Amino acid sequence: MNIIRIDLEYGSYSVEIPLKLLDLVETWSPGILKDILEIVYERGEVSIEDIAGYTGKDRTTIRRQVAKLAELGLVELSGRPIMVWVTELTRIYIEE
Repeated sequence: MNIIRIDLEYGSYSVEIPLKLLDLVETWSPGILKDILEIVYERGEVSIEDIAGYTGKDRTTIRRQVAKLAELGLVELSGRPIMVWVTELTRIYIEE
């Protein structure tokens, strides 16, 4: 796994940041990606179709954006219909 390791001055603690999350800086927009994350976070587990309904966007657009979030490790997906839920990383990001 590619990581950035930051060692803290006072102790042997470190923070590991997956490099793929740095892609988030380049792809993040306050628009649809953030909207999708908030919807999934608030609802716990939600289908692509429901996300499309909540956002007013086409299912194909939502599927593409959810795939990008999954690639970044921010959501997980499974099943048919495709169900989406947030990862622990997203919970930490949103709650802090």
